[in-house]
Amino acid sequence: MQTQELSHALTLVIDAIENKTVIHDWKEPGQCNLGLVAQVLLKKSAAHILKVVASLGKEMSEAGDGDYTPTWTDLVNFFCPLSGLSNVEIIKVLQGAGMSRSDMIHLENLSDPEILKESGIQTKKIIKRGFFGKSKTEDIEDYYQKTDNFLKYLKAWRNMLNETY
Repeated sequence: MQTQELSHALTLVIDAIENKTVIHDWKEPGQCNLGLVAQVLLKKSAAHILKVVASLGKEMSEAGDGDYTPTWTDLVNFFCPLSGLSNVEIIKVLQGAGMSRSDMIHLENLSDPEILKESGIQTKKIIKRGFFGKSKTEDIEDYYQKTDNFLKYLKAWRNMLNETY
């Protein structure tokens, strides 16, 4: 059931981006890679998610981390060291839909090796040095911020999830 819920959420995000009914903006917590999937699973707006994330930043800064807006990686890693359970309601909901903490971090950074391979997203570029020079590869630093790559990643992940049920 969790796989189906997550697959359905990915489909809704894909459709919304393709139909231009949502904005994908990697720099905004409610509109970034994980933020858009969180909107669907939580049934909350980007503004609501931003408000919650800002509030959590204040809570986390009281724990000694300074006043800041946490990244999704910060939120995912903000859990009880004894129980291993998340202290963040958003993360609990995402986990309830079948996402692991690792899935969440990989989604935000489009970094799961299996999904990247399936998606065909280019994370490296070939650099040629002169006419006879050796070629080398270089990381594409912001590939995870691009909407077209986000869509490829979501579609590949959805296909992989659908193969499991």
